[in-house]
Amino acid sequence: MTAVRHTATVAAVTLGVVLLLGPLSAFAQDYDMGFTLPTAGKSGCMVCHGDQNLIRSRGSGFVSLWVDPVVLDASAHSTIMCTGCHTDFAYNAPHVKGTSTQDWRANAKLACKNCHRTQFAAVSRGAHSIAGAPGQSAPATRSAASTRSVSATGSATTTRTAAGTATASAETSPSNADTAEIPLCGDCHGAHAIQYCDVVSWSETSDTVRLEAAKRGRAALRRQGYEVCGRCHTAWWASYDDWYHGKAYKAGGAPDAPACWQCHGAHEILPSTNRRSTVNETGLSETCGQCHQHQVPNERYLSYVGAIHGRVEAQASNPIVEVVDAVGDLFRGFLEPIGALFG
Repeated sequence: MTAVRHTATVAAVTLGVVLLLGPLSAFAQDYDMGFTLPTAGKSGCMVCHGDQNLIRSRGSGFVSLWVDPVVLDASAHSTIMCTGCHTDFAYNAPHVKGTSTQDWRANAKLACKNCHRTQFAAVSRGAHSIAGAPGQSAPATRSAASTRSVSATGSATTTRTAAGTATASAETSPSNADTAEIPLCGDCHGAHAIQYCDVVSWSETSDTVRLEAAKRGRAALRRQGYEVCGRCHTAWWASYDDWYHGKAYKAGGAPDAPACWQCHGAHEILPSTNRRSTVNETGLSETCGQCHQHQVPNERYLSYVGAIHGRVEAQASNPIVEVVDAVGDLFRGFLEPIGALFG
């Protein structure tokens, strides 16, 4: 009797495991969806992707495929069809056409060039060019944008095998290293939560709603220096620590402290050794003059610019610098509470 009960128990447990894992195994497999979207617009996609429970198996876990409609509707792309960015969409799960467009994230990030041609051309001329080197024409397809990595010094190598896995949004995370994959548009700008930022263009129109949204978007983006730049350029982010620029920016209390791109440029970013670079010694008067309105010779800026990313080295070579910094910290600790009292 004991043996029978034991055998029956094993059989029951085995059957239970099969019944439990069977549906999960089927769920994890690709399958034909067998339907057409109810509309050609965004609402059709949101029939599925508006469900917070929509997930897909990945490795040993699951990834959410939910798109927050509130976030999407508040973005600069709220009126754009999903397929305007997801150009490789197909009516099957997981929405892949053939075998050559598996990297749907990279495809979406590269689709930006279809509308933002000027910005994409500028990126293609810079150190973040997906072509392989600054100044070369960027490829038109995702598969061609897959063979480059770049170091913090701007030197390029051909070690990359897949395009676009880093982003500033929560959807994917960039490599936290100074040798990282070349960023695509979405790696810096995000995906579904992209905000209006072009204050200049909207200020030339009568659309005050969009203008105010652009101001908010630009202010929000300005605070994301680490997410946009620092998560890849970790060494440069850590060394951005001088009193008037890096410390003030990272502390968040100085609205005039520059974000990375205010000095280095946004799209056509070039190594400092390139004479067209915004941080090349020949153009510092123009770059620094954006904030420091008084015009002074480049030599004057050169006397300080080395400390922006080299404060620690400056302290090591000149103890007086450390004393000056200590005095500055002392005054800051004394003045900030007083400033808080008077608003």
